[in-house]
Amino acid sequence: MEFELMKEQLNGEYRKVFEAAWIYGIMKNVSNEMLIDRLTELYDILLTAQTEGRDVRRIAGSSTERFCKDLYGDYTPFDRLKFIPRMIYTYAWCIFVIELLTFTADTGNGRTNILPCLFGIGIGVIFELVCRLVIAKVMFKSKKISPAAWNNMALLIFVAILMGMLFSQHYISAELNVPTLPLIIGSGMYIAIFFVARSIYRYKNFGTIRNVHKQMLKDNYYKELSSTQLETAVLKGWGKRYEKMSAKGKITAEGFVERLQKDERINDIADRGFDIFVAVLYIFTIIERMTDPEQGAFDLVCYALVMGFFLFLTWRFFADVFRKGSGVRKKLIQECLQTGVTMPEYINSRLQ
Repeated sequence: MEFELMKEQLNGEYRKVFEAAWIYGIMKNVSNEMLIDRLTELYDILLTAQTEGRDVRRIAGSSTERFCKDLYGDYTPFDRLKFIPRMIYTYAWCIFVIELLTFTADTGNGRTNILPCLFGIGIGVIFELVCRLVIAKVMFKSKKISPAAWNNMALLIFVAILMGMLFSQHYISAELNVPTLPLIIGSGMYIAIFFVARSIYRYKNFGTIRNVHKQMLKDNYYKELSSTQLETAVLKGWGKRYEKMSAKGKITAEGFVERLQKDERINDIADRGFDIFVAVLYIFTIIERMTDPEQGAFDLVCYALVMGFFLFLTWRFFADVFRKGSGVRKKLIQECLQTGVTMPEYINSRLQ
């Protein structure tokens, strides 16, 4: 995300102030739009001060926590409650997807036991409140929290939801069966209403219904930052790999680029293999459904469309990640070959 790219351009105390403001905004449930607005402005100020050699205390004062409070000072308690509709929106998508697959597969005879889902969501809400109101505050004051640590908390919340659902399914005999179709319609309506309300809010405040976060990343400046950061990460990884291999006598400086080219050919094969795997998985899933004697033609078509849609989204996400990394690696290898130096020399020159 762009905040991580911004942080990488700052050094020392400038970076600490920026990171503290970022974390504080997340802890206080600041909306994504305000977070972008405030942190972008702060980044410009800090980068200018860093370039000019001005003391960061002239910007943030002696107390970083006080500065963060002032930065988001006009964000009211009512504004902080706006994370609740966003949280429900996330849960609504989970319910919509699960129940739609259940309905099209007709595995529940038109009814669903929602007790595990409610139990899991309840555990997740409690866990999230504890993280936000207790753990995050303690870690912020002790200066031991980071965006990565907060992401780990979010992962723990997701795990807590899954564990709650599994516990309910296996150890709670009571059931709360409800018709599946109203769940699909209800969650779908909430998703649609939330989308419309969010679009109206964005248009009134930013003049566009599109995601401001994604629009910002399309700016050439941030594209250049993103590409530079990824190239640096790849070069550092190659540098460490060369040091380990050369220390064991397994590679020479001249042969390292050939080894990387060989690895890329293998990665290309693996990329094609992933495409084939997803396609085969989809085909066998549909065949398995066709062998069910109780599976009607209409239900089978609906199931195939829904499963195909979500498999396509999963494939596209991982394919984009793989191919972006592959494109950067091939670009660096080609540049190294054009310069006529060994890959270790090229790495050192780029990282200096």
